[in-house]
Amino acid sequence: MTDNGLPLTALGGWLGAGKTTWLRHQLHAGLQAHVIVNEAAGIAVDDALLSQAHGLTVLAGGCACCDGRAELVAALRHLADRHSTGEAVPEIILETRGLADPAAIITAITDDPLLARHFRLTGTTVLVDAANGAAELCPGTLVIHQIRDGRH
Repeated sequence: MTDNGLPLTALGGWLGAGKTTWLRHQLHAGLQAHVIVNEAAGIAVDDALLSQAHGLTVLAGGCACCDGRAELVAALRHLADRHSTGEAVPEIILETRGLADPAAIITAITDDPLLARHFRLTGTTVLVDAANGAAELCPGTLVIHQIRDGRH
């Protein structure tokens, strides 16, 4: 990934950890971002909660790390095209599903020559439910995998 590419942050965490709530707060506090929401519900609801976003893309075709990977790549290519034509595209926040594997998402981006040239992964933020965090942070859990494999 290039150092001068569009900044992309992956937002992960277990189901119900507060990803959308945290992101909504950041947007209300002034974060200028195009949000890509990998919707887990059968009926999209998170997009309605994130109306403050500079732009919004909803991925409802499956998890962005596996069966929805093609839809994620297409959405990122579309943003790269818009940026290449001179349109201002702010930071991009990818809110993943609770069961997403950030390493697979990072690989999808770095393995695609166009995306690798146009995007710069700025980090992975993984939220943990405060009430259930101790159980979620046990070795071998998905949250530990998300934290460990989300580093770059």
